[in-house]
Amino acid sequence: METETRSVTPRTSRLDLPEDWLLRSFGALPSTVTVNADTAMTVATVYACVRILAESVASLPLKLYRKDGDRREEVTDSPINRIVGAEPNQWQTSFEFREMMQGHLGLRGNAYARIFADTYGRPVAVEPLHPGDVEVQKDGDRLVYFVRGAPLLPSDILHIRGISSDGILGLAPVSLLRDTIGLAMSEARHGRSVYDNGARPGGVLVSPANLTKEQIVLLREQWEAAHKGANNSGKTAILGGGMDYKSIGFNNVDSQFLESRKFSVEEIARAYRVPLHLLQSTEKSTSWGTGIEQQNIGFLEYTLRPWLVRWEQALNRALLTDRMKMSGHYFRFNLDALLRGDFKTRAEGYRTMIESGVLSINEVRAKEDWNPIGPEGDQHFRPLNTVPADQLGQAEPEPEPANA
Repeated sequence: METETRSVTPRTSRLDLPEDWLLRSFGALPSTVTVNADTAMTVATVYACVRILAESVASLPLKLYRKDGDRREEVTDSPINRIVGAEPNQWQTSFEFREMMQGHLGLRGNAYARIFADTYGRPVAVEPLHPGDVEVQKDGDRLVYFVRGAPLLPSDILHIRGISSDGILGLAPVSLLRDTIGLAMSEARHGRSVYDNGARPGGVLVSPANLTKEQIVLLREQWEAAHKGANNSGKTAILGGGMDYKSIGFNNVDSQFLESRKFSVEEIARAYRVPLHLLQSTEKSTSWGTGIEQQNIGFLEYTLRPWLVRWEQALNRALLTDRMKMSGHYFRFNLDALLRGDFKTRAEGYRTMIESGVLSINEVRAKEDWNPIGPEGDQHFRPLNTVPADQLGQAEPEPEPANA
């Protein structure tokens, strides 16, 4: 009876696809750690990514505007502007409210807030809700929100979603990254265990004579009392009776422990799309640009802006009345704070904008939060050597003769 012989290519251990023995040594097979939104924050990289996104969204000025034709103006006399930009409720600032909401998005993929309105249906306060207390169900062509079992209409809820597969709920990043975050937690646990046990792997004491069970237990207790723990690391071991110590473990470098921990940082940062330099990891080159300023612009364009658009559109839908929407009201984050650069660069840019007639002196002073210089500062200038494109080639008008 013939048997089929097939060639099997041995699997090569890689940091992104480690062997089972490596995972087992970190306590990651099967899942021995609980990964959820709370425990994930114990991983430094997750905490840093969520915090960077939350603080960035919370620190940007958020204002209500009204567009009238080609003109845009800030609406300062609306209570909705105060709710979003200054005081959303009785106990939180706008920064704290947005930081908390964005933190929920970064961990759970959904952020909810209860909207309280006056007798005219105008929002007067928004209070954040824990995502674990909210259940969303689709009822025909509308959504119904259950907050601790009590049903609420969509008009009563501000709901900001992350990327979604059904259009109803955002996908929870922590759930999607469960294996990556779990491995990082196991690596941290392994590192702590190594240092707690003397900053080195285990070993065996070899005795030339047979020992009783009681002698083995006593010997182990005495050895661990003298050498276990970081405080005892490096102490001189004294062995008698012909005994010998032999290490059977592998060190951190041999096991690619440090490299694996670095890879976990990169994997989590990649998922949150946070550049490594913001995580204090600058060893590798980056495709975000050359120089910190260019990298910050890349972070703004590719990471932060999509979140800001989600916020703006969710606020427009939930907080603006139909009348306000029809009259051109909308929310907008001011990104100038993240694009300011150093003062010399800003000054050169302002000078170019003034000389080209794009900005007036007072508009430049407003961007720096300075008082206007007066009505004369509202003038726009145009270089004398420029003319409208449709007047190119036309003769200059003759100057009028002076009066005799």
